[in-house]
Amino acid sequence: MKYLVLAIVALVPMAPLQAVPISCTDPSLVTLQNFLTQSAAGGCFVQDKLFTNFTYSGGGALTASNVDVDVVFSALPGQDIHGFVFTPGPGVPVWVTGFALAYVISVDPPNPVVNIVSSKTQGNFGNLANPATVVNTLGNGVVQDVSFGAVNETQIDTFAPVQSLSASNVATIPAGGFLISLENTFTQTFVPEPATMILIGAGLFGLAALARRRLRLER
Repeated sequence: MKYLVLAIVALVPMAPLQAVPISCTDPSLVTLQNFLTQSAAGGCFVQDKLFTNFTYSGGGALTASNVDVDVVFSALPGQDIHGFVFTPGPGVPVWVTGFALAYVISVDPPNPVVNIVSSKTQGNFGNLANPATVVNTLGNGVVQDVSFGAVNETQIDTFAPVQSLSASNVATIPAGGFLISLENTFTQTFVPEPATMILIGAGLFGLAALARRRLRLER
């Protein structure tokens, strides 16, 4: 009987381990290499935003293990801002070699009233002109191109609402150029469903009617 049970267990296919995302602010996620590793394990999330498919190549001495990642999150009326700031870690103060850095941001679980509607790409090129540039191509076709200069260092674009969006940053750094940091942020908006608005309106109407009735009774 013992060997029969073992034989049956051996024939039963093992269920695949399910990828489980963790919080993007988890203490284990400090460097870009941490995010690359976690990407294979399901990515990371901030509220209902899931970040997956991290990739990084190039960068010269700045390997993924030597790039720090800071999470950006701001909750504002009717909107939230999510994203990251990528900065060279200790020992290598700036990028002097071009690189490619990409990932995907998604509303998870999908929600028709929550959408990503804008993106900002910002590069820190220092105070003196240098020839480095960063081009961030979004999955919806929007291209954000930033370079040295007060105006050129930041590009913000609004677009049709989407539930998922890829961001593919390519930094080109010729001789004499450098990049101090790279920031990507995305704005989501919350729009109540019509049915929700009707319920809210009905509730307010009911409260107003109750208030009027109380006033008549008091008189």
